[in-house]
Amino acid sequence: VRQALNFEVNKTALTETLLAYLVAPSGQPAGRFTSGHNPAVAPYPHDPARARALLKAAGYSDGFVLNIEVVANSLPADSLIYQSMAQDLRAVGIDVRMRAIPFPTFLRKYLSNDWGAVDAFGLSFTATPFNDALRPMENFSCINPKPFFCDKDIAAALRAAKGEFKPEARQQMMNELAQRYHDAAPALFLVEQLDLYGYAPRLSGMRLANRTPQYEALTFTP
Repeated sequence: VRQALNFEVNKTALTETLLAYLVAPSGQPAGRFTSGHNPAVAPYPHDPARARALLKAAGYSDGFVLNIEVVANSLPADSLIYQSMAQDLRAVGIDVRMRAIPFPTFLRKYLSNDWGAVDAFGLSFTATPFNDALRPMENFSCINPKPFFCDKDIAAALRAAKGEFKPEARQQMMNELAQRYHDAAPALFLVEQLDLYGYAPRLSGMRLANRTPQYEALTFTP
């Protein structure tokens, strides 16, 4: 079912129409500029026929009700992204009922993993501030103190990657984890995050590591 949702949502349309080609569709728990990203893992393509086939195989030919809670207006175009996602899902019979909640309410529910009758919620695979995919992967794993997704084999691979300090070996382990997360589809992957920064012309050396400016590289000319 989770894979079906990923095949149904047109992520390319989201990046082109709502985000002006500034980001790419997502299909793994790491953006292109994050340590641990696997360039060989492609996002789920928009394939409504395959989505319907997967739903039928899972016993949901007529769809189902999906209650979702999200925090709106925290990222560029996120409200429109959620609305477009819901429209795509309704096309295959999924009755999306979405409700915006304030961030304090979200945080309380997330930390306790007490969502009541809610079936899904909005959450970013954020690697800030370390720019490393292990952080978001751990959030979506049994390692999380209050896990909402738990695959014991993936958790074991995560623990092994955390203990590997040889760069090439670690990258290989992260590549394998990215593929496993893609296949397991613990989330409906949408698009990479986008942040907007403004700075004065006298400031040079502005570079970002994931969503964090590299302050040590900045130079200010009086």
